[in-house]
Amino acid sequence: MTGVRPDRAVLVHVALSDGTVAVDDALDELEALAVSAGAEVHGTIGQNRRLPDKATFLGRGRLDDLKALCQEVDAQLVIFGHDLSPAQGRNL
Repeated sequence: MTGVRPDRAVLVHVALSDGTVAVDDALDELEALAVSAGAEVHGTIGQNRRLPDKATFLGRGRLDDLKALCQEVDAQLVIFGHDLSPAQGRNL
């Protein structure tokens, strides 16, 4: 399709202390998946946390970083490397 621009995406991964994949490795894999799905990646946010925030998954500081990055790059998508609860999705 000519003239159709890919969605601008920001990727987010939180490495939890339960032994999940490291932030950089997970973001690399998430980027490959996003690009193969047709998104154009314009930024990433990573964080190491013991436990996810119950309300937003990210900590407050990283949440502020995510908001600023999305505005800066005019993102249409935010792709998390985790399943979010319905409440976390609404809060974000």
